[in-house]
Amino acid sequence: MERVRFLSKEEYKDTERLARLCFGEEDFDEEYYGKDIYNNLVAVKETDAEIVSMAHLSGMRLELEGGKSARACYVLYVATDPRERHKGYMDEVMSFCTERLRDRGVELMFLVPVDPEIYTHLGFTHEWRFNEDERELLYADEGLCSCYGKNLNGGGFEPPERIVPDSSVL
Repeated sequence: MERVRFLSKEEYKDTERLARLCFGEEDFDEEYYGKDIYNNLVAVKETDAEIVSMAHLSGMRLELEGGKSARACYVLYVATDPRERHKGYMDEVMSFCTERLRDRGVELMFLVPVDPEIYTHLGFTHEWRFNEDERELLYADEGLCSCYGKNLNGGGFEPPERIVPDSSVL
């Protein structure tokens, strides 16, 4: 059986195998998997009861110029099992996330990709630089400094002045 779904919080640790496989032991974040993961939603693609692709979603508020703000979702721990890549599984996961987040009134999804070109066809085309204070919040590796966003409601795009965690978004 194949399906894309959100995991229950009790199942979140089931993604640890894929995270270690894709990110390696040196980049695996014990703190994130120890507590921070439970503030998020985790979407997965399963085949034969094995998780082969995933994206973790963290609620954020983007503070914009003039005191405005936008409800956003940061996409992290995006991974597909190396043996299962190039089968469209991540596209399925990201489409599922986009639809569900739009239904929840989220205005923007964003990520910090190692290779932005991988996500261009999914609509992640709005680029902005995050500040050094936001690096830890975003679990961003050294050398990465740009976010790429996707507007979920077809409106314009305005780079945020600040990114703030907001679990009420999810």
